[in-house]
Amino acid sequence: MLHIHARALSAAVPLIVCFAATACSEVDPPNLVSSSVPVWRDSAAWHFDDEPARVIGTDPADPAAWLGAVEAAAWLHDGRVAVTVPGLNQVRIYDATGNLLHAFGGTGRSAGRFASIGAVWSAPDGTLAVVSTRDGRLELFDTAAAVLRSLTLEPVVGSFRMVPIGGFADGSAAAWAPAPHPVLPVPGTRLRDTLIVARFDTAGAFIRRLAAVAGMRYVVFDDGNGARQLAAPFAGPAAATVHDSLLIVAESDRPGILEIDLDGDTVRSIRWSVPTDVTETLRQEYAAFILAGAAPDGGALIGRFLDLAGFPDRLPAIRTIRVDDRGFRWIEPWRLPWDSATDWTIIDPGGRWLGSVAMPRDFHPTAFRDNTVLGLVTARDQSQRPAIFVLQRSSAVGT
Repeated sequence: MLHIHARALSAAVPLIVCFAATACSEVDPPNLVSSSVPVWRDSAAWHFDDEPARVIGTDPADPAAWLGAVEAAAWLHDGRVAVTVPGLNQVRIYDATGNLLHAFGGTGRSAGRFASIGAVWSAPDGTLAVVSTRDGRLELFDTAAAVLRSLTLEPVVGSFRMVPIGGFADGSAAAWAPAPHPVLPVPGTRLRDTLIVARFDTAGAFIRRLAAVAGMRYVVFDDGNGARQLAAPFAGPAAATVHDSLLIVAESDRPGILEIDLDGDTVRSIRWSVPTDVTETLRQEYAAFILAGAAPDGGALIGRFLDLAGFPDRLPAIRTIRVDDRGFRWIEPWRLPWDSATDWTIIDPGGRWLGSVAMPRDFHPTAFRDNTVLGLVTARDQSQRPAIFVLQRSSAVGT
């Protein structure tokens, strides 16, 4: 049996981009800020404490507080923490010390409930926004968890249902959806998603498209048990975030981001380092890696898959984008499957490449507040729990 990661086109994942006129070509994008070397000479200019200041929901003796798995976590304006729990389709609110205050939500499609709970964020006015991923709804709550509005975003022509990915400073929201493929995929077909990103008003009405971008690469492969869409070799996950009045998206195959305003115009492009070409050595290492996890008789099947899927010319560059409350861009590089590094790239508000910060192992940041970072820690059983780490920022140049 062939063990290769498969992903449905409608999965609620973030974006990886390749703009038709910029990021997929060698033409420089507009308003480019470029860095060839980092500012920091000291690789430890910023660093995290070795242990988290707090881990939330870890007491199995308290069933009300125990968290077996978490989808997302966000700071509220008053320092409380909102957590989405997929098993219960529930939002839980904790105080600054990790005590459970209250929980709300539940499974359903009515206002205040979730078909499949997803992202959560706090709007500038204090409103709590929670995504119901499966049906593309955005549920808005006040600080006391009362339902303010339940929004189903208007579909955009040429796309599937829209899934919210973040809120802008004016209260409007960004959402994305993959466009349907123009041909019926058959075994051997190579596919790449086109993702439509759009802006919606506070009533859920469509305002405008912000971008049409290229996403995941797939191949339709029949391993003898039926045809499936499998992620192609070196198919990077997507990356995008919303910050203030900007949609920030990653270029597809080089270390770079594009910052897009509310009208869909690219107001700044930031690039650092250099792209990584896919060499014959990398192709051989990838083949050896997936062969190591395959059944003893899987070699021929894997060889056929690699022949059909092919390899890109360059590796993906970015896995995740975050922006802290001081405007620094935190970039998680895309990594090879066997790479265990944890460094994140730091870009300052002016677009300069400062250097990198070693993220605590198995910790994925979701929100920043002063020098405390909220995120999810992945346990050995692959469950995730909210944790808070303290970031130590030195007086290094550029900070």
